[in-house]
Amino acid sequence: MINVAMHGGTKDAPYIWNLDINLEMSSPINRLVSRSHSFYSEFSPDRAQAKVQVIEPLKSDFLLLFRSESINQASAISTINKYGEQAISLSVMPDLRPPKIRANTLPSLAIGKVDMDGKKIYDQKVDNEESDNGDYLELEPKVYEYIFLIDRSGSMDGDPMVLAVQALKLFLHSLPEGSKFNVVSFGSSYEKLFEKSLPYNEENFRKAIDEVSKFGASLGGTEIYSPLQDLLKQEADPLLPRHIYLLTDGAVYNTEEVVNLIRLNRESCFVHTFGIGSGASSELVKNCAIAGHGHYSFILRLDEIEQKVIEAL
Repeated sequence: MINVAMHGGTKDAPYIWNLDINLEMSSPINRLVSRSHSFYSEFSPDRAQAKVQVIEPLKSDFLLLFRSESINQASAISTINKYGEQAISLSVMPDLRPPKIRANTLPSLAIGKVDMDGKKIYDQKVDNEESDNGDYLELEPKVYEYIFLIDRSGSMDGDPMVLAVQALKLFLHSLPEGSKFNVVSFGSSYEKLFEKSLPYNEENFRKAIDEVSKFGASLGGTEIYSPLQDLLKQEADPLLPRHIYLLTDGAVYNTEEVVNLIRLNRESCFVHTFGIGSGASSELVKNCAIAGHGHYSFILRLDEIEQKVIEAL
């Protein structure tokens, strides 16, 4: 998708924008639409190239959606500089959708045809009867070392603490056998459930649930750096990739230091983040996850927890 953003001040500008786009793909284009503007298009004989010209005033963002038959195929570009050094750029965009969804996304088009109906929205829902026939991809939580770092500072009092505890309980219920786990809660100080991560079994699971059920917002301020540094110093199990899940509601004074700490250790640990409640710091939540090659999400209501926890696992 191409999104050409127009400056907000152009609405009443005394001049006109002209936008021409040359689209070049490695295989025939089978979808080319815009739901924002009318446009003129001209295709090459093999449909791998298209010229697009917008034919109405650009007073808002122009959105162009396109797809080709090889959109998910790997591609490589090789170049040599004046010193004889060669560089290769490899681009891979795998299609991870289940087969039934993938088949329903675009209809079978007649040879030489292009779908240009901008009003058509392809439904990705498949009824239960179809989803039970084995054509779906079953994604289960992986066997990892799971460490949950949960904020128990004073600002978590009330709904944020309820949301965080419910999310953590669901995480604990969802872990696969063979994994290891630990729970570390923090505020001005921090507390570990176990001194180090232990195997996920019935005994350790029950102990974790009992302790987490008692959690309250009773640990003072928000200090993430120290517990995170302690966890990252611990030797990781080479057979169980380490994944840290941070659940917090607020900002910290040293966001940049926390992000840099995660970035320095991202080869040995993945960091995922959950912003709890409407006051969560988007800067902290997003940047920590990006630095840690992880997933980030925001939980505002109880009914969002299950979906977002499952997505994270």
